[in-house]
Amino acid sequence: YINTEKNKFVKIDNDSIRLVNYLPEIKNKRSDKKYNLIIVMLKSKKETDRIVMVGPFPPPITGMANVNFYIYELLKKNLDKEIQICDTSGPSLEKNIYYYIKRISKIFKTIIFLINVSKKDTIYFSISGGFGQIYELIFLIVLRLKRLRNIICHHHSYDYINNKRLISSLLFSIAGSETLHLSLSQMMAQKLKNKYSGIKRTMVLSNILFINDNESNGRI
Repeated sequence: YINTEKNKFVKIDNDSIRLVNYLPEIKNKRSDKKYNLIIVMLKSKKETDRIVMVGPFPPPITGMANVNFYIYELLKKNLDKEIQICDTSGPSLEKNIYYYIKRISKIFKTIIFLINVSKKDTIYFSISGGFGQIYELIFLIVLRLKRLRNIICHHHSYDYINNKRLISSLLFSIAGSETLHLSLSQMMAQKLKNKYSGIKRTMVLSNILFINDNESNGRI
């Protein structure tokens, strides 16, 4: 058990990470659940030197990029750790030759960066719904060759859940059984486990947790 706040504890075992022993009255349940994510990033067993977030960040604005940015802000505010961003997004939503040149350039820079990460780093991935999984497969191969185990995969799409894909099977198998998979719902987590045998550890993190009640900036 790790004390995350006064009278709030996180119970950690091999297959789940969850909050227990809540106070009788909780004014903001979503804030409590956000601590869950923070503990996940720390990986609980040993302190991590750094959190590396790999995925798209705005601009351009997309749902996945917005969630990544919000998680970055949340971790930066609540953790006394270095947080490194590896932005893999293209320059715009229009996919032309310039888009692919810039995107491939970012992918190459990310690979070089991951080659030099420490085994104590925690790597957070946003999993793409389409061909972006090819890049993510390369990233994971690099990390597994380095025997890095602190890996988190955040799922945002049902595309590869509704229709099983070979690239996705390879991706999750290479990620390893110790990798933690964040899903949007319990149903999504169960479908991931049923569809892909390489996925063993899951945790639910709904995107609704990232809606800020105090600000009407439209960011999720």
